[in-house]
Amino acid sequence: MAWIPPEVRQALLELNKLEENQFDELVEAVSKRPVTMYPNEKSWWPRHVDGIADDVLAQVLEAALALRWLASEHDHERAADTLFEIISSTAKHGNLAEEDTAKLRRRAERLVSVPSLVMSSRAFVLSMSNPNCLVRSRVFTDVRPVFLNSSSVELSGAVVLHKMHLSFVGPEDDVYVTMDSRDVRKLIEQLQRAQLKGTALAETLSRAAVSTFPASAIGE
Repeated sequence: MAWIPPEVRQALLELNKLEENQFDELVEAVSKRPVTMYPNEKSWWPRHVDGIADDVLAQVLEAALALRWLASEHDHERAADTLFEIISSTAKHGNLAEEDTAKLRRRAERLVSVPSLVMSSRAFVLSMSNPNCLVRSRVFTDVRPVFLNSSSVELSGAVVLHKMHLSFVGPEDDVYVTMDSRDVRKLIEQLQRAQLKGTALAETLSRAAVSTFPASAIGE
């Protein structure tokens, strides 16, 4: 039996409380979202669905992503079995009647099968299936004084340095890299070149009728 986070279980129970028209609108809203590499970013989520409180909407979408990612780790048969176990456990926890359990299973299966959610989840899993995946970066700039000699307190100049903090998923969670202005300029040039290469590759793939998934939702 897969471990079920309490918030996922609660979100599934909230999903079952929706009116049928509210659930249909939720599925339609998710299906209209563009495919992205980062469906976990709230900017990708539907901003509002009539009749569904925003906090409930967030709960349900987070649960749907969790179930979708869980499914991505298994083949189709195993994923279906796992979803069945999760729904059965949730129904038992919520004391759902047989009819409500069937409704919850039907709704969960339909929601996690929305193509935009399926493809976005697969793109995310693929992008994260590499060592040392960057999750955040920051740059700190400071000034280091330069004195005339070791015994002098007279300031003769200063050095401007930039410290880049990278957080990533890997054996070590963080790394700091200190750079001077020349290093920063070279890094910018390399990143700009990477952007140009990415654009050129996307255009080439597009001519071959192969779509590339954007790193963020279109228009965000």
